[in-house]
Amino acid sequence: MHQACASIIGTHQSPINICEADCFEIRDALFVEAYDDESTRGCITGHDDHYTFELDVPGEGLRAPAVQFRSTKATLRSIHFHALSEHQLEKQKFSAEFHLVHEICSQAKPTDQYGQEPSSKIVIGVFANEVDDKEALPSLSLEFCKSISIVKNAKERSCVSDPFSFADLLKDAYSKLERFYHYRGSLTTGTHDEVVSWFVLKEPISISSSMLNEIKLLDQPTRELQAINRRIVLSKD
Repeated sequence: MHQACASIIGTHQSPINICEADCFEIRDALFVEAYDDESTRGCITGHDDHYTFELDVPGEGLRAPAVQFRSTKATLRSIHFHALSEHQLEKQKFSAEFHLVHEICSQAKPTDQYGQEPSSKIVIGVFANEVDDKEALPSLSLEFCKSISIVKNAKERSCVSDPFSFADLLKDAYSKLERFYHYRGSLTTGTHDEVVSWFVLKEPISISSSMLNEIKLLDQPTRELQAINRRIVLSKD
């Protein structure tokens, strides 16, 4: 039984510890396309004690957040959060980590120099450090904490909070896309499918103490580090 499970999980698992000295430098950019702030609204959902922010389907004419790496384009679908961070840099953890989950929507073309990423998702890992509530984004902190409280205190096993926007956090995260680590790995929850092209940002964002405390109280699972198993980690500065 254990051998069968191990073979299903595979050898390209996440998260990992990233060591700068072991990385290979690249020049290829990760960038975000122009999008409408109205398309960053969504709700906190809770399923079996796992919480995530699910984006609403954009209204007609609205551009959803989308990122591109080389010829691969992916659209933002959800945001997960963990405290402490799942990935580590030089064995160091951060206060929290947000996962911006993008679904790959582009298709390979004969003219592609590199070809498409061999994944179904681009996930951007964003480290977060704690700052005093007065130094953080007050509107996001209040709406996030309120939404988490609604879902946590609901009697139903699955619940959806009132809608709100992650626009401010996304602007902060997307402004830091110039410097990242890139490797191919897996989801860190559920069945841990190896369908992810990971981009872990080198520069952390800041979140309020209140927001961090709410994430901690959720007791979201933080997966242990996984072996790199000869995978290559790329670095962009």
